[in-house]
Amino acid sequence: MTDALSTSDRYRVTLHVSHPSRASAEIVAALPNQTVNYARSVGEARVTKHGEALGGTYRVTDVSFAISDGVVRNDDVMVADFIDTALDALPLIAIKEIVDSGGVCFFLLGLFSENNLLCDFSATGLSRMASHGMGLKLDFYGGEGP
Repeated sequence: MTDALSTSDRYRVTLHVSHPSRASAEIVAALPNQTVNYARSVGEARVTKHGEALGGTYRVTDVSFAISDGVVRNDDVMVADFIDTALDALPLIAIKEIVDSGGVCFFLLGLFSENNLLCDFSATGLSRMASHGMGLKLDFYGGEGP
């Protein structure tokens, strides 16, 4: 019965970095070997993901990185274990420097489940994120997800 409950549990992990004055290219360069979902720099013209003008300019730089390669089954890798491994692959000193200079950095976890999904984050892992100024946001979706 446990297997039947857990087969629909999936998640997607992205890393979001924003900064009030640094250009997106500078943030991307500080976090090498990461796949960029989108990058928008402060002062650039606002556009849709298809490049159509929205009017106005971006107030802050915003960069999103794909940390998971698409959707991950919780049966394959538990969410907390995935985050711990992702932290190992990130240049945490560079992230702390971005945060210390006025930026914001957080993991966004999109969680997809038709059932109860326990995410057991250790105090050690949460402390590690916090010590580098990183946050964690959870976005829960009912249903099987993508």
